[in-house]
Amino acid sequence: MKKNNKLINENDDEINKKTHFIPIGIKKFIDELFKRSLNSYDFFDEFNKRIHFYSKIRISSVIYSLHKAAKLDHLGIIEYILNNVKNRNDFTNSQCGTMQYTPIFESAYNGSIRASKMLMIAGADITIKNKKNESVLEALDKGCKHAISKDPEYEVFIIERFEECKNFILHFNINNNKLIFSKSKPENEKLKELSLKISEISEISEISEISLFDSKDDIDEELTDKEFLIQKSFDYDKLILYIKDKNITDVLVNLFCIALIGDTTICNNFISILFSLVNSEYKQNLIDSIQNEEVIDLINYDAPYIKEKINILNKKLSIKEI
Repeated sequence: MKKNNKLINENDDEINKKTHFIPIGIKKFIDELFKRSLNSYDFFDEFNKRIHFYSKIRISSVIYSLHKAAKLDHLGIIEYILNNVKNRNDFTNSQCGTMQYTPIFESAYNGSIRASKMLMIAGADITIKNKKNESVLEALDKGCKHAISKDPEYEVFIIERFEECKNFILHFNINNNKLIFSKSKPENEKLKELSLKISEISEISEISEISLFDSKDDIDEELTDKEFLIQKSFDYDKLILYIKDKNITDVLVNLFCIALIGDTTICNNFISILFSLVNSEYKQNLIDSIQNEEVIDLINYDAPYIKEKINILNKKLSIKEI
């Protein structure tokens, strides 16, 4: 994307001021834009209609939008903002709200993996502390525990997602352009001080990398839906064998829920495989599962990044977009 530097009227003093706040009405307006899952161009088209280019709250409103996008893992909005401002680093490390969070705090607390990676590459400073003197990794710790308390049945997937965030933050080195995902402890003393202390996840195995069976003939009928979904060799044929002779809609709904709250790779793989059900005998089961209220809520609030792909699937199914 070509930079045009026209997103804001550049004013370094405004951008660098300690903490940004916006009126509650503007905050609600921006929150509603995110709920509509607009692409970045449509988002800022609506944004510009409400918030004038020379408005005194323009910069703070753009910064709030960046923070919200980091929280929701909305890469399109993050990319649009950072590509259309001159001082990208100032925006990446801008503080917003009473807790003085920066965008990386928002993404870390919510386990937003892709947003965390984009912000780190853009220069996010993990040494910044919030108003309570908490670090980014302490926020990640709290976010993980909070997510587990809300959905304890999905603990293994939540832990895996937050672990991925943690390891990227700890081991990413922008100076040598290498992304290190080693599970080993960091040698740098500064990183050791920042290391996340989540005793519950310190002994978690690489469960997502374990193949539970090697061929479709070896499917264990006693597998739980969780175990089935996270297998390395999960594909369309295995899905058909797994749902056969079961309450298909209920199984699909449960698999949907597990995928949407779990690892983004697993989620994307699962949704991609569902496209093969469009012209199958299970089409109506697929429609019923996608229109399940719990599935829709998870898509809107836990996995908005997948909404575009879901709506493409809905179009093929000739049903209403989410």
